[in-house]
Amino acid sequence: MALDSGVLARSFQIAADEMTKLAPFIDDLDGVGGGDCDTGTNARVTFQTLAHGCAQLSDSDPLSVGLDCAIQSGIRGALGHCGVLLVSIFSSWHSALDDASISPVVLRRMLLATPSALKATHAQGSATDAMLREACSELEGLGDTLPEVPQELSAFCAAAQFGLVEATGSSSAAIDAGAAVVALMFSALDAACRDDLGMLESLAAMLAELAGHGSARVRPHAPTPDRAFTVDVILQGTLDDVDAQRRQLDALGARYSWAGHADLFGLGEWRFHIDTAAPLSVHPKRGRTLRFHVADARPDETIGIDTLADGVTHRGIRLLERQPIRRVERAAVVVCTRVAGMVEDLALSGAQVFLDPQLEDLEALVLPARCASTRVELIVPSDRECLALAQRISASYVRMGEEELDISVASSMNELEALAISRTCAPLFVPQPGGCAVAAQLRALIKENAHSALLAQHTTEIDTEWQVEDVSRALQDLASYAPMRWVLLAGNEDAATLIAVLRQLLDSLTPESTSVDLEVIDASPQTRSLLQALA
Repeated sequence: MALDSGVLARSFQIAADEMTKLAPFIDDLDGVGGGDCDTGTNARVTFQTLAHGCAQLSDSDPLSVGLDCAIQSGIRGALGHCGVLLVSIFSSWHSALDDASISPVVLRRMLLATPSALKATHAQGSATDAMLREACSELEGLGDTLPEVPQELSAFCAAAQFGLVEATGSSSAAIDAGAAVVALMFSALDAACRDDLGMLESLAAMLAELAGHGSARVRPHAPTPDRAFTVDVILQGTLDDVDAQRRQLDALGARYSWAGHADLFGLGEWRFHIDTAAPLSVHPKRGRTLRFHVADARPDETIGIDTLADGVTHRGIRLLERQPIRRVERAAVVVCTRVAGMVEDLALSGAQVFLDPQLEDLEALVLPARCASTRVELIVPSDRECLALAQRISASYVRMGEEELDISVASSMNELEALAISRTCAPLFVPQPGGCAVAAQLRALIKENAHSALLAQHTTEIDTEWQVEDVSRALQDLASYAPMRWVLLAGNEDAATLIAVLRQLLDSLTPESTSVDLEVIDASPQTRSLLQALA
């Protein structure tokens, strides 16, 4: 069968179906290897996104068209370092193609370009690197007499699997989760091209054998402090803008992966997946930032053994005898904000945070629901514009009949109300064993807690031209609710003075034996100041 866009699209669907079964196993590999147990889930959603984005491709379209579609879909919808690595591989393949049809010579040139994708990730020197070197060495050893395209692709895939075995056997580490995902992608492409699942069955058997060898080294780890947050950035601009962003990240010492490509005019879109201790430090200074998405990795400190699972079996092969490691699943809460200074505080609650989201972010805003076993998500707006966007997203999924996604919208109208809701709802654990069977229970739990969070707080805005008597009056009004805690979002240019005035007024209202519980969040000077009383 010719290697064209139709084959590529089918390979994504095959990979998505495989990863639906393998995700718990790959997540386990990530946890054993010191990661945060999400590589399998990220790969599943990435392959589903690629399959959806390329579903309309036909066999009459050359492979270059399919790769271009995959790159664009991946930039917008790939998840994690593994998702960005896949997009980077597609980009390296696309750059190596110059013919409408794929001949054995063209295919070899394309496949030999695969290792160049690692330059855009942190995978150099890893098991993925060793796996690709082995696969490329196999192709180079074929000499000038090349087999037909399907056989050449199979030789590359088989050598990649052997390279993964060698890389794993030569070290004391567990199977590299990212390398396993890349090997699965190669095997799915082979299965679609030859209409034969043999390579996938071989991969499952190989993973089972390797997992058995590493079964005694089960040591899940929490993310290190320098990887406390993950940030996804989509940057639109020139190659110079991308280089500037990379220099910024290198100077910060951040761990990141990136992928994308430019058009003939030198303009394009690039995706960066970044591990950092300070999200705002990695915000691009040049180009146009189309998306800035922040999540806190530290809740994964509760990674543990899934006592409700009984190993993992796929294609009749027992991949894992013991109970797998997994991350505790929390409610999918997405917060939309226009205030950069709120990003880290909102993310610390456990919510997924989008800074200045646009309608183009519709698919991204519902990705947490696609990752969740329940498919339930709560979107928390922080102003009327964000509320309108969230309601439009919710209505869109109702109209499209997306029955598997359950999108609710909170009634918050400012940043502190959004913070109160996210701190209440984001830590909620999903009832186990989870899945759509508990979706209604989780939805009711989230809505009840979101409503209670709003009732337990009262927020007022402090005018930019405030006077002491204005602050005193606002404070006395809020004090009538007998709050236990106070939160100030300090946005005025004279925020330092406002904080001092507020502390003085609170001390005068508070009995001497009681300390004032005031939390101050420093926002940008262009942001309105808000004072919140919490019961």
